[in-house]
Amino acid sequence: MGKSTFAAKDPGTVDLDSSAYTHCWGEYGERVRNPNFPKNYIEHIKEKMHTVPVICVSIHREIIEYLVNENMVFTVVYPNKSLKEQYIERCISRGSPRALIRAINDNWDVWIKNLETLPCEKLELQSGEFLDARTVEFLVKLKKLRDYQVSMDIEPGGRSEPIKGVPEFF
Repeated sequence: MGKSTFAAKDPGTVDLDSSAYTHCWGEYGERVRNPNFPKNYIEHIKEKMHTVPVICVSIHREIIEYLVNENMVFTVVYPNKSLKEQYIERCISRGSPRALIRAINDNWDVWIKNLETLPCEKLELQSGEFLDARTVEFLVKLKKLRDYQVSMDIEPGGRSEPIKGVPEFF
């Protein structure tokens, strides 16, 4: 999708790579699951929300649930289901860990299906498409419009119950 490359070029975009939050160093110098995840990642999202218009975040289930349950307006950008091999090749060429490549290979269809069912705006990328300034500008304008609509439509106190039906991801 090009989110890291785009965020590096665009001062109004931040790419919050979840690997810095999901794992930490263990007692013996080994990389282990961070017990503070997802709280640590969500806190960083909340901090960045007030400083930049676009934040690229992880699609971990806990993060998606947080966005939905907090009534946040967000857009999921994901590749067309037919692009599995293309995305695996991109992961290989950029040196992604084998475990990630294996997870993508094994879970691609389920992950794409789950993304398609989320209660949010969606943008499906086709072959050769990446995040670019025009796309992100459109998404920011859409978010501002949705924020305005949400602020007018929500009853005082916001949503009283969490939205059910956020699909399992990982």
